[in-house]
Amino acid sequence: MSLPAPLIAAAQAGDAAALADLLTRSQPDIRRYAQRYCARSADIDDAMQDALIAVTRRLGQLRQVGAFTGWLVQIVRRACLRALSPLFGFETIEERDELFYHHPTPEGLRYDLARSLAALQPLDRQILVLRDFEQYRLTEVATTVRLSLPAVKSRLHRARAKVRADLLGLDAPSGPA
Repeated sequence: MSLPAPLIAAAQAGDAAALADLLTRSQPDIRRYAQRYCARSADIDDAMQDALIAVTRRLGQLRQVGAFTGWLVQIVRRACLRALSPLFGFETIEERDELFYHHPTPEGLRYDLARSLAALQPLDRQILVLRDFEQYRLTEVATTVRLSLPAVKSRLHRARAKVRADLLGLDAPSGPA
């Protein structure tokens, strides 16, 4: 994404028209980031809305105009992680970090699973969640993520192995990321 620095600076300074233009120009990129980072396709629109609200509220806190794209990617990534957290019975991953880390309870197991999923590459996490949580067929997963069926099978196998190793406290399986 290449947005003009003067537009970002004007929006930061409180220019409502510049902010509206910035949000409009950012939407395609925000959608692309959300498609990459959200594990479930149902969370993409929510992540987009959260990101647009966050940009509107916190643009003044951005220190360097040139860091806008990286800042925006992190906002979308966090929104996608927040959308995944309720699947495991807690509000945010950060809130439960100390309380449930390797805790031998069902809540601790859910936390460890969420932590393991969050550690996966975004595409691998999306494939695993679509197949194992959303119960998509492999062909549906391949169509959704726009990969060949063999590539989806390989990534799914690798993601499952990484999560399994992490949950069992073993070394992560070797192989390409």
